[in-house]
Amino acid sequence: MNYNHVTLEMLKDYAFIVIESMKSDKDYQNSDVLKDYAVLYLNFINSLENNNAIYSKQKFTRIESLSRAYLEVDSDWSKPFLEKMYEFEKLGRKYYSL
Repeated sequence: MNYNHVTLEMLKDYAFIVIESMKSDKDYQNSDVLKDYAVLYLNFINSLENNNAIYSKQKFTRIESLSRAYLEVDSDWSKPFLEKMYEFEKLGRKYYSL
């Protein structure tokens, strides 16, 4: 993935990818944690759709370390959504210069 020209549209698209990847996980239906994470990603998307740059950065910062936090609950790095979460974090850090 090219991180040189990250746009808000790319972040929005990748947030949707993360959500779909989470929802396809076999544990999603029984995991309140994953459902809560999906809501955080949706809140981030909504902040972008409302053109609120400060709020979107705050939402990004809140979800930035979720993949690592999730590993405290389930230490299985083979779950595809964890890779998607990591890629989202890299995109966001590049965009927000964190």
